[in-house]
Amino acid sequence: MPRFSIIAVDYEFHVPRPGMHHGLQSLLDQTFQDYELIIIHDGPKGIPYEQECDLSRFPNPPIILNTPERMGDWGHSSRDLGMRHATGEYFLHFNIDNKLYPHCLQTISDKIDETESPVVIFSVLHWKAAGGAKFTGVPPRHCHIDALQLVAHRDVWENVGYWYNKEGTSDGLIYEDIGNRYPWVSIDEVLAENY
Repeated sequence: MPRFSIIAVDYEFHVPRPGMHHGLQSLLDQTFQDYELIIIHDGPKGIPYEQECDLSRFPNPPIILNTPERMGDWGHSSRDLGMRHATGEYFLHFNIDNKLYPHCLQTISDKIDETESPVVIFSVLHWKAAGGAKFTGVPPRHCHIDALQLVAHRDVWENVGYWYNKEGTSDGLIYEDIGNRYPWVSIDEVLAENY
């Protein structure tokens, strides 16, 4: 079982492809490589990923999924589908054009080892919601935390029903629920960026 399942959501007609390349490169650059990558496209993919990028560079072949049709729900159905196929111990949600700093997964893994917490929240630079400012996600509250910022054990996700809410800002609603039901720890250091 890998330590992390990275659930990477994508829609090729919305996400600029250079951003996708930068996001995937940030995963390849991780100093901690014990993860599986699950890429979920919203609806059938027009251009196969293998024609867009060299996925053979990943230490474990990425799992490629797609929703049966375009859902148009901000990737929520894709996140749910990805988690239901994930085999990792902890799940990290990733828009395919996000950026993880090279030590991100190592820092989170170290925090898990140190605290044995089922939930870790970390700081990001958020370019959409905060104009590139630091976004701590603490405490986890609706409209004050991003999908990228919370890493939770697979049992937590199974117990809450995976990505059970599909409305626009459901990441904050689900994360507030998780934060109210499970102990969590935070990392103040900025470990990633959301574009």
